[in-house]
Amino acid sequence: MSWKAAFRAPAQEQALPELRRRVQERLRGEGAPAAVVDNAGLLISELTHNAVAATAGGREVRVEAEGTARGVRLQVECDANRDLVGLVRALEASGVLPSPESERGRGLWLILNLSEDLQVQRGENGLVRVSLIVKGEQA
Repeated sequence: MSWKAAFRAPAQEQALPELRRRVQERLRGEGAPAAVVDNAGLLISELTHNAVAATAGGREVRVEAEGTARGVRLQVECDANRDLVGLVRALEASGVLPSPESERGRGLWLILNLSEDLQVQRGENGLVRVSLIVKGEQA
């Protein structure tokens, strides 16, 4: 059965745990498997922290969760005030990812291992949207 839910929070670090909790609560209510709920929590944490780091002060972070035939799709959106070319380049790289022990790149490693169909879009006025399907198990 398909469903869709939207969530918003101020672009502030202290608002993110509650945002993650609300999304995970909705996933549980929709009957998502525990592994999907857990992986979604990790993905939301990583993506929303990155969104807060990229936003101009006083803005918000938006998360959409959707039940699809392929699984749970998450979309995180923010109005970025900095260039995200580095993320796009990392996604288009040769496929060599940093190890989980490296100092940098762990977030990208986590995202790529817990999701599929990752898409990053940059729109007008700095809008950045990251969309993905949550995997049910760690790769």
